Amino acid sequence: FLMVTPESPAVLALAGGVALNCRANSVVRDALGVELCVPSSAHDGGTALGAALEAAHLLGEPPCTHILSAGLGPALEEEACRRELTALGITPVDCGDPIEVAADWLAAGRILGWARGRMEFGPRALGHRSIVAHPGHAGIQERVNRIKDRQAWRPFAPSVLAEHPAE
Repeated sequence: FLMVTPESPAVLALAGGVALNCRANSVVRDALGVELCVPSSAHDGGTALGAALEAAHLLGEPPCTHILSAGLGPALEEEACRRELTALGITPVDCGDPIEVAADWLAAGRILGWARGRMEFGPRALGHRSIVAHPGHAGIQERVNRIKDRQAWRPFAPSVLAEHPAE
C-alpha cells in the first residue's frame, strides 16, 4: 500500500509474513526512496490492517496517524505476577531499580526475561516482552537459541539508544 499526501512524502506500508524481513525492507526502502511503515502486526494476520487502510483510502477517509507503540495488549498486574511466581515455587524479590539491575546482569552475561508494560500486538517482541541478552558475550546467541528452542541461524534483534548508534 503506497500512500502519498501533499503534506508528507511517499509512505510504503508493508504487511504479511514477508514484511518481517528487516534486511529486505531496508533494500525496498532505499531502492524506492520512500518512508517505510511496517506495523508490529506485520505477520500474515496483519494483512487485515493493510486491507482496512486501503479501503479507508479508497473511500476518501483521511490518512490515519502513526501508531506510536505496539503495546496495545493487556498490562501486567504486579500482584498477579507475584501469585504466579509463588505458585511456580519462585520467590519474588524487590530488586530496586529494575533497569539498573538488568544492566548489571546483562553486563555479567546473564540472560533475562523482560516483561514490562502492555503486551505487544504482533509476532515480535519489541521491548515489552523479550528475552534480553548482551550480544557482546561469546556464545550468547547459542544460549538464547537453546532457551527459545530455535534454529541456530536465527538472528538477534538489536536495540540501541538513539544517541549511541555508532556503538
